[in-house]
Amino acid sequence: MKKIGVVFAAFLLLFISMPVGSTNTTIYAPDGRSAIVSDESVETYLSLGWYHSYEDTVSTLYTADGRSATVYKADVPTYLSLGWYENYEDTVQTLYALDGRSITVYKSEVMAYLSLGWYKTYEETVERLYAPHDISILVYKAEVPLYLNLGWSRMPHTGPMVALTFDDGPHGQHTDSILDTLEKYGAKATFFLLGCQAEKYPMQVRRAHALGCDIGNHTYIHPNLSACSTDRVRTEISRTNAIIKNAVGEEAVFLRPPYGNHNKTVRSSAGMPLILWNVDPQDWNHKTANEVANHVIQYARDGSIILMHDIYGSTAEAVKIIVPALIKKGFRLVTVRELAEAKGTSLAAGFAYYGF
Repeated sequence: MKKIGVVFAAFLLLFISMPVGSTNTTIYAPDGRSAIVSDESVETYLSLGWYHSYEDTVSTLYTADGRSATVYKADVPTYLSLGWYENYEDTVQTLYALDGRSITVYKSEVMAYLSLGWYKTYEETVERLYAPHDISILVYKAEVPLYLNLGWSRMPHTGPMVALTFDDGPHGQHTDSILDTLEKYGAKATFFLLGCQAEKYPMQVRRAHALGCDIGNHTYIHPNLSACSTDRVRTEISRTNAIIKNAVGEEAVFLRPPYGNHNKTVRSSAGMPLILWNVDPQDWNHKTANEVANHVIQYARDGSIILMHDIYGSTAEAVKIIVPALIKKGFRLVTVRELAEAKGTSLAAGFAYYGF
């Protein structure tokens, strides 16, 4: 009874203290509190961060896995720090498939969808293909094989062109990686093989040839031909050509002399054109993939012959950067033979060519 009397006295005191004719309003705080105040006091409370309605004191928050919760506004910063979101739209992401489909999923599910072959951006699901006379079209990547079979190409039929060339191989793993990249983008290259390596990796020789790449001769064991006798020069070349013919059914028609060294004896004994280069990223000199790629992309010009080596893992990684970057810049990646033909150069035995 004593407690009830105290509460009644408090309300009576509040009533007596209010001005005659005033009314009361319930207001709410963003941390869950509420209070009954006179109308004259409402504006003061509102200026201190209180609200007219309970609904104004709460916010609905969302998680990346689909949950939601209604919390007091005072608690919002804590929830946001724990990974909740103020907007439902922030909890979902639209993903894209290679066949044109799209789907909106919770962000917690994104990695699972990416592992199944979905992509974060629409641009990743399409590819530009080219037909003669500068005609191009964007198609979904799932449709690319169909278009390629119809004669479309991943590279423009006109525009600047370069020849990527690779020495000292083949190497099983690294050559395969380079061939994977070339095949992916419909690009070609020229491989100058060492006979001793071609004996070890005939499958890579055959695969390069099947992809339309040129197969060149780089001698059997990489001697400095300028210091060799005529007989030694001819033996190095003929022995390697026999190995190449055994692998792909035809001999090489180009020679790249080791180190780029040649003299009158080499040129007269070769029996074929000598192909040198005019862009050298020095990938053999402990260069990283990015260093090699940046050099090639910076210095490639229409008609360039680019020297690299398919025996280095860093070069194989660089090729993954170089090929799409050059294509994006408008270059066609062709063989030495195609480059010479396009530039109107008839390659002659005994002559050295550094570019076209």
